[in-house]
Amino acid sequence: MKVIIQICIEGAASRPPFTVPIHTIDRRCDQVQDVGLALEDAKSLLGQLQQTLVREQLEHYLTDYRACPHCGKQRAIKGYHPLRFRTAFGDICLRSPRWNRCLCEQCREATFCPLSELLTVHTAPELAYLEAKWAAQGSFAAVGALLHDVLPVDQALRQETIRRHVLATAERLEAQLGPEQFAYDGGCQREIEASPEPAAPITVGLDGGYIRGRERLPGANGCFEVIAGKSIPEEGAAKVFAFVHRIERKPKRRLRAVLESQGVLPRQHITFLCDGGDTVRELGAYVHPRSEHILDWFHIAMRVEQLLQTTRGLQGAEKAVLLTGIECVKWFLWHGNVIRADDTLNNLLEEIDDARERQRRAGFPSSVVLKKLARALDEFATYVDNNAGAIVNYGERYRCGERISTGFVESAVNQVIAKRFVKKQQMRWTPRGAHLLLQVRTQVLNGELRASFEKWYPRFGAQVQELLAA
Repeated sequence: MKVIIQICIEGAASRPPFTVPIHTIDRRCDQVQDVGLALEDAKSLLGQLQQTLVREQLEHYLTDYRACPHCGKQRAIKGYHPLRFRTAFGDICLRSPRWNRCLCEQCREATFCPLSELLTVHTAPELAYLEAKWAAQGSFAAVGALLHDVLPVDQALRQETIRRHVLATAERLEAQLGPEQFAYDGGCQREIEASPEPAAPITVGLDGGYIRGRERLPGANGCFEVIAGKSIPEEGAAKVFAFVHRIERKPKRRLRAVLESQGVLPRQHITFLCDGGDTVRELGAYVHPRSEHILDWFHIAMRVEQLLQTTRGLQGAEKAVLLTGIECVKWFLWHGNVIRADDTLNNLLEEIDDARERQRRAGFPSSVVLKKLARALDEFATYVDNNAGAIVNYGERYRCGERISTGFVESAVNQVIAKRFVKKQQMRWTPRGAHLLLQVRTQVLNGELRASFEKWYPRFGAQVQELLAA
């Protein structure tokens, strides 16, 4: 059986419709795999249809715009140069003309390329959208294989080309982010009080993760830090964000943009939960006029548990005293009593110094466990002092049903960072490349990537919406 597929093209009123054959299917139907349209037939059909459609569209475009807008005289053609336009249905190789400007046109340039004004980018927005959407969830090589399997894209579209296209999309996302400010206070007090009644509170969790870097400095482990967060309103969908700490120049602006996309109001209450690290402790400051900053209890409990594990390895009379003291520190911190916790830590350090002094006088070698425990207690005391203002009465918050831990952020770190950059992705990243891809990935996870493309290209996907409405 032979089927010839043709397309009927109706141009301008002065040009009669004409039919162009685009594909022929000649296949017997003796087995089940012969029934219907094969994938290769569909790809060939779409590719030929795209070639015909693009050439006809551009021919009409050049015909309509060749005349001078002032005198109506046809512009002379100076020459042609090759132009490749990448689409989701194959690459189109075009002959781009260069026209001489008319004498009545007041322009400094004597010639210009009309297709350059139409094809502002050489990759179709739909192809760029598909590349960005899929590259945010899988490797560039897997995206290339997927595109080649389901669409008639050109074989020259390889993983390096896809990587450049995705990073170009990320650069556009970065460019639309507003300028950084020292504080986002929501205006004067009168404007804040006159703002609408706030909605339910928003909880924002911040945490850090690590990605293997391509360059490993001497004495370093070759990883760089990524800050990830998740904003959870009482009403509405949660949103994630992430950035590389050493690359990001507008961290507060990025966090503020997430809050604004969730409709935050000046009088709305926001609770920031973080692990107390130096890189995330100051991020939430001055982002919202009515915000509360709380140190995550999970990280406090983990540090205390490490101290207890180290103390259990001791052999001596001071073991019971130190274990009891560390448990007291945990109890004081659970109830938000930072002063008593700090005093207890100092007493424990003095107890360790006395024990080491007794060992020295008795002629015994210095205990390695005591030395390790003293260093850990000193670091923990510094950690508590640096985050004293963010330590609250966790017991009271827990009994009231309020959040005291960033367990939901741990899942966000796994979702945003680990699944794409660490797990089953055995490759090393540059900080800039990872930062840009993170912006695309968070847009995909938040369901905002298509809205960004519609903002850049107002008629992006308009045909699909019209068909669905019909």
